[in-house]
Amino acid sequence: MLGINWRITFQGGDRYSPIDEAASAARQEAVYDERRPYSEQFEPVLLAHLTVSYRINRRRVAHEFALKVLNLTGYKDYYGHRYNYLTGQVEPEREANIIPNISYRIDF
Repeated sequence: MLGINWRITFQGGDRYSPIDEAASAARQEAVYDERRPYSEQFEPVLLAHLTVSYRINRRRVAHEFALKVLNLTGYKDYYGHRYNYLTGQVEPEREANIIPNISYRIDF
């Protein structure tokens, strides 16, 4: 038996506190304006996960081979803001984590 599972999620963007540009430039690190916590927001995102599986059913045992790929769309997670010494600007730090997973399962 061949199985395909596709999960798509549309969610609002991450919220964050705005950056205090003057204090960040003086300290050369990201300084947040905590008088307005979480008042800024990134754009909404589309996440997708895919699973393809192949299942072999026998009389007393079943075998399943599966390939799962999380974050198929390559969405970059937000990890905070970092000061860029080359440009002298504070920039959001983001990284895409695409996670492939191969699995084998036996049921008896």
